[in-house]
Amino acid sequence: MFEELEKLKKIDIKSADVEEISDLIDVVRNRIHNYGKAELDTFFDIAIKIIGAKRGIAAKKAAETLSAAYGKLKNRILSMLWSDDPHLRTVGMKIITENKDKEAISILCKDKDRDIRKFGLDIAYELTYIEPLKQGLDDPDINVMVSAAEYLSRLGETSAVDKIREKLESLSKDQIYEAIFLIQSLINLEYPKTAEIVRKKFDPNDPIIKPYYILACGISRNINYIQDILEALKDSSDVRKNAIDSLIILLRDLNIPQDKKDQIKRTIEKLIPTFNTQELEMTKKVLSML
Repeated sequence: MFEELEKLKKIDIKSADVEEISDLIDVVRNRIHNYGKAELDTFFDIAIKIIGAKRGIAAKKAAETLSAAYGKLKNRILSMLWSDDPHLRTVGMKIITENKDKEAISILCKDKDRDIRKFGLDIAYELTYIEPLKQGLDDPDINVMVSAAEYLSRLGETSAVDKIREKLESLSKDQIYEAIFLIQSLINLEYPKTAEIVRKKFDPNDPIIKPYYILACGISRNINYIQDILEALKDSSDVRKNAIDSLIILLRDLNIPQDKKDQIKRTIEKLIPTFNTQELEMTKKVLSML
């Protein structure tokens, strides 16, 4: 056994001086590629204790050293994702991400545990690895599926639009919380028929759905939704903000008839006394576009 490992094994990780631990890890880092399996396993067990104890720079160096030896410690590092300690799970995911291990992502995304599959998607998103995210849209767990849709939309993956739309249309009316994530995903991807789907599947005036519906009205780029948007200006602040954003989109991207512009102006001027400072600033932009 290498001397530095013997010293680390004898140290009380929680009370020992951080600099002493850190100096020993530096020695490990320089020699780790000469370690055999037994030494690697020993260091991994020690590193997990240091990281779990959150011993500052020593924990950081322990994680970096594990990452440097990822090729030899891959299975042990993957096992960190099954830890009960959320900090260890986070560090494990960071190491896998740093090593851009697509094979590990595939393993994680096929696991029977939905949380592990979700971790696989988290890493795939960080690495902009699209294929596992697309496969995640077929995950049997709705929360994993929704996460896949959300990640794909953040990455602007328009090829996923049809599948996300199908998933939204397949939801029941009482799956509102799952629906809002899929609606937001379609909005992020600027799918123009999002508002139409929402109207068919859900109550657009439901207080949970309405902020998303009103934003979907804007990305529809359809003047037929102007009335719904104007009505939303009378609503709560989050809905009102989305209504103003939607008006800006329509006025920017469409040739709005003058009578509709006049209607927008009258509605805003009537409601100005009810707007807060931020809303007033936003409506100035709308008025300047009329």
